[in-house]
Amino acid sequence: MLKIIYGYNRAEKSLNVYQRVKQDLEQGRKVVLIVPEQTVLETERTLCELGVSSLSCQVLSLRRLCNMLFREYGGLCYNYISKAGKHAAMWRTVKELSSIIDGLTDSTLKDAPLLSMLVSSVEEMQMSNINADALSRSARMLDENDPLRNTLEDLSQIYALYTHIVAEKYDDPADDISAGCEKLAEHRYFENRFVYFDGFSGFTPAEAELVGHIIAQSPLVSLTLGYVQGDRREQFDRLRKTDKTLRFLAGRKNIKVISENCDIEFASDEAEFISRNLWSYSGKKYSGGDKPECVKVIRCSSKQ
Repeated sequence: MLKIIYGYNRAEKSLNVYQRVKQDLEQGRKVVLIVPEQTVLETERTLCELGVSSLSCQVLSLRRLCNMLFREYGGLCYNYISKAGKHAAMWRTVKELSSIIDGLTDSTLKDAPLLSMLVSSVEEMQMSNINADALSRSARMLDENDPLRNTLEDLSQIYALYTHIVAEKYDDPADDISAGCEKLAEHRYFENRFVYFDGFSGFTPAEAELVGHIIAQSPLVSLTLGYVQGDRREQFDRLRKTDKTLRFLAGRKNIKVISENCDIEFASDEAEFISRNLWSYSGKKYSGGDKPECVKVIRCSSKQ
């Protein structure tokens, strides 16, 4: 089952999740809490303050989760290629393909910005779960006279040879998420674990595929989103897209989805009005009085 917890206040939602984690642990359940990489240590500290031992609850980022799966089922390797190594691999790729692909010449090998752009393009495709074969198939679907067809075919060759060269001696950290998906396709690690996601606003396609495997295996996945259903404001477009993606991932496995609101109690009507309408373009005016008592606007005389 997938439970999506909605609410504007991140601190309130996070505290709610931590309390649920504590309750699950007290009931003898296995719990995994997944948060963004930059908040792992802060989350562990907060859980300790609430009396939750870091030994009893796994606090992981998505990449640390993959690392843990590699330790559990094999595939762990720290021979990661560096940024400079990636550029060297791309240089070798361009050199070997210069006689095949029009536009790749000896001068291209000296064009550092272009090599950097090609590396970034490959990394973006890896994060989007697009491989060289997919590019090649897309190219063949286009008309022979379409310039995009040749571009996709060239990119497919560059992508395929670059990843082959890297794989000869190194592992690419950009492939960890996809490799984690393969491990979960083979092993049901989350079958008896309750999983919580907190602090995410969205996922790359590769990350979404990993989340889909977790949703399919766990008896209950709870995930927080920082908006309220029905809020159509532009700044929540990414969260609405994430909401839709999560429901799609659950739906393709016939997993039940339930919604829950976790909103805060405001200290005053004025504070609630500002929180709900600050970024709204409706021009709605506060109707509680001419002079709100709990709001003070301070104008600075300088930008310093």
